[in-house]
Amino acid sequence: IEDSATLGKWKLKSGLRYDATRIDTARSDVKTRHFRSIGGYLRADYKLNDALTLLSGVGVASRVPDGKELFYVKQGKAIGNPTLNAILNKEIDIGVDYKSDHLSLKSSLFYCRLQDDILYNATQGRYENVDATLWGFDVDASYILNDSFFIDAGAAYQRGKKSRALFGQSDTDLPDTPPLKLTLALNWMPNEALKLKLEAIHSAAWSRFDSDNGEQYLPAYTVANFKADYDVNRHLSLTFGVDNLFDKTYAVSNTYKDLTLTSGGGDVMLLNEPGRSYYLNASYRF
Repeated sequence: IEDSATLGKWKLKSGLRYDATRIDTARSDVKTRHFRSIGGYLRADYKLNDALTLLSGVGVASRVPDGKELFYVKQGKAIGNPTLNAILNKEIDIGVDYKSDHLSLKSSLFYCRLQDDILYNATQGRYENVDATLWGFDVDASYILNDSFFIDAGAAYQRGKKSRALFGQSDTDLPDTPPLKLTLALNWMPNEALKLKLEAIHSAAWSRFDSDNGEQYLPAYTVANFKADYDVNRHLSLTFGVDNLFDKTYAVSNTYKDLTLTSGGGDVMLLNEPGRSYYLNASYRF
């Protein structure tokens, strides 16, 4: 159920959701699990003036454990934990949205309280519930230099902590929480048909990681991408691009043991992103 309303300078939006889930298994030693939850949100935006709007929101949502987390068995050992609770996420967001003739900027800060987060315990070899917190911010901006040039920029950061270390461990860093990421792009439109974009993406080093569960230090990286969009006519458009212009070796995903794709050798797999790659796309509109 969703509804929205505008009251003077306030713009309100709210929602309510009910979920009922049943998860069956062919295993005879555990029972079918049933989960029921009620979630919802309230968003309130206040328009200070024509340029600036203040953003705020609160919400509650849940995620039930999946079949792997509950029931998975590997080589006779129970990896899944049939007693897991659903994750309950309580979140608050605040932010600003600014628009002027040349500048567009949107930024938000969020804080999440994760009750019964589901994490993999590599020491015990199975899944476990633990409370955790996750907070961060993001910024997206665009600035028009003149009729032909404009700049896009962005930043995103997250930080997560467990309320306690998992059983038999000492690390309280939340897994799969990437470090600070920055983007900067210069766009050039010499005419209405052609748009060129040169983009740089920088990530700080992955220095906070869940070492007890297979994550590792990943160095910082900077990559550059190029893209050209050309409208041949009102029907046909072409896009040409080069990703990772300088053929850098880098990884954006850490080596959390629950994400292992293959087994053998005992090492957790680190997957690097592709090297320099080219693409050409064409689209036709009728």
